[in-house]
Amino acid sequence: METLDRIGVLARFLPEWEPVRCRPQRDPYHLNSVDVHLLHTLAGMSRLLDGGDESDPLVAEAAAATEDRDALLLGALLHDIGKTGGGNHVPVGVEQATAALERMRLRARTRDLALFLVAEHLLLSDTATRRDLEDDDLVLDVAARVGDPERLAGLYLLTVADAKATGPLAWTPWRATLVRELVAKVQRVLERGELGPRAAERLEALGEGLRDLLPNEGPAEVDRFLERMPRGYLLATPAEQAAQDFPLLRPPVGAHEVRTLSGPGARPGTYALTVVASDRPGLLSWIAGSLSLAGLSILTAQVFTTDDGVAMDVFEVEGAFEAQIGEDRWREFRTTLRKAIEGRLSLEHRVAQKRTHYPGPNAAVAVEIGVHNDASDFFTVVEVGAPDRIGLLFDVTRTLAELHLDVHLAKVATYGHRVVDVFYVRDDLGRKVEDPERIAELERAVAARAGS
Repeated sequence: METLDRIGVLARFLPEWEPVRCRPQRDPYHLNSVDVHLLHTLAGMSRLLDGGDESDPLVAEAAAATEDRDALLLGALLHDIGKTGGGNHVPVGVEQATAALERMRLRARTRDLALFLVAEHLLLSDTATRRDLEDDDLVLDVAARVGDPERLAGLYLLTVADAKATGPLAWTPWRATLVRELVAKVQRVLERGELGPRAAERLEALGEGLRDLLPNEGPAEVDRFLERMPRGYLLATPAEQAAQDFPLLRPPVGAHEVRTLSGPGARPGTYALTVVASDRPGLLSWIAGSLSLAGLSILTAQVFTTDDGVAMDVFEVEGAFEAQIGEDRWREFRTTLRKAIEGRLSLEHRVAQKRTHYPGPNAAVAVEIGVHNDASDFFTVVEVGAPDRIGLLFDVTRTLAELHLDVHLAKVATYGHRVVDVFYVRDDLGRKVEDPERIAELERAVAARAGS
């Protein structure tokens, strides 16, 4: 196929190919031009269908569920055919792919599946890295868009092939695990018509599991822990993790006290970090700044507050410059955070000072801010696309705190020199941000801080 592309035969057979031939990609994480990327994705899809990735059991399962190989190969070949310059390439790609597939006079089933893959090829990756996978409505919406297990299998294979053809930064272990988690949840809905055990059953199972794991604690103490913790924490946290978090809340947390728990993360190459401190405005930004100064990068953050005003913030982090994080690094983080809480250290000054020792942000990467109120029933979702740099998350969370917005969930996805930070926020009265003037101010303030 690459030979056919080089000598121009592919463009004669497929006129829609000509605009993407030798067209450079306008982002740093795509290693190849559009046409070469499409051909590499096609080759990757062929390998996956032939069982070429033994490290991922889900690939073999998805390949076995595929009945229409031609549709998947065509979807891989055409998924970025709309990248002809400027604007959203997906609707353009659907239009181009429709014309091309109509000329091929394929079976309606093959054509429709290939078009579905072109239209939805970003769905799994974008949803997994930018949305709350504990949101049941979100999973149901994705399942409705996918429709059936065979389409889900094809979409997963295309997601893998597309990412691996993009470059090493596009299919990290962290991103792969998130996508697989989403696929498993959607698959359960499509096959069984349910999300999993109901909330009441999950809460009851957590309580029983926690009592079994803490045999030396009185039942009343365990019950008090369950009563103090917010529902979101109880539904999202396995009993084993809750048992490790239990001692962090005893005895009562002092005004300037910081307690932490760190260990291997659930995903390869990551670390789990729990921070407990007295809740106050700006705490998340202090934690983000302290992590940045200690050379640690946040991948995800979940923010919980007990009924008596203690923050328990749960992070997934990785080393900003090396894979292994030693105790000296955790100690540096704790010391910095404690000084910031006590008012003995200016994080803004220290982060700005550290930034001077590193190259500035890539000017070619634009700052893009999106505020969405239709992505969640209870939170406003703020998306921040910006050039990656030291202290970016600290600056953005500091801005959100200044605007009296509480962060419930944060996700960070890095694509080469570009970062997409996603925040689920509410105001200090627990409401979504829906006033147009306030939304405009939020967009301006975050854009100014992210672009500085």
